Amino acid sequence: MTKPRVALQPPLKNVIVNINNYVVSNEVSEIYKVENLQIGDKKTIAIEYPLATDIVAEVTNGTITEAHYCAQYAVLTITSENSVNLIIKGRKIEKTLIQQVSNYHETGEDISYSNDLLTLQSESGSTMSISKFIGSWYNCRNLYDMDTRGLPLDRAGSTVYFPTDFSDKLQGYIVEHQLSFSGRFSGKETILKIGDGNVD
Repeated sequence: MTKPRVALQPPLKNVIVNINNYVVSNEVSEIYKVENLQIGDKKTIAIEYPLATDIVAEVTNGTITEAHYCAQYAVLTITSENSVNLIIKGRKIEKTLIQQVSNYHETGEDISYSNDLLTLQSESGSTMSISKFIGSWYNCRNLYDMDTRGLPLDRAGSTVYFPTDFSDKLQGYIVEHQLSFSGRFSGKETILKIGDGNVD
């Protein structure tokens, strides 16, 4: 319905990915302690502690009837007629960050990415490094906005072809799609250019 309006973004300089490296301690140590915890016959408590594994809770003057352990969180049900001392032990997990940097241009914008689930193990097992994957996306620096006839089959995430003043067919990825109906369909789309190509 209208010519695409292009918005140019700064060149991509670096993609910086923070990769987590987790190291498990060989020794069991105390990771949480509380004294004189009032129970009153039966009590369920939630506890947060540092990142650890092989976690075990111990109480004096009471009994743990139910326990659910996670890496940084536990839910314990304790029965006792008195106050108890609670100790939680486990093997601590130390986390360090390793930065993976991919350079694309001498000047421009840096893109930084972090995710707790991204580890050295997951990175080494992938066929493409996460920095190159992110770089291939963010290296597409042209965004096109256009009014459309409102195609109901188009949706965010679709790959489409569209004409501009400079190319008969550009390939793009729909990042935003608005659809309205007032006697007829109309819409607006924002498309990220991902390449040149022809429709098969």
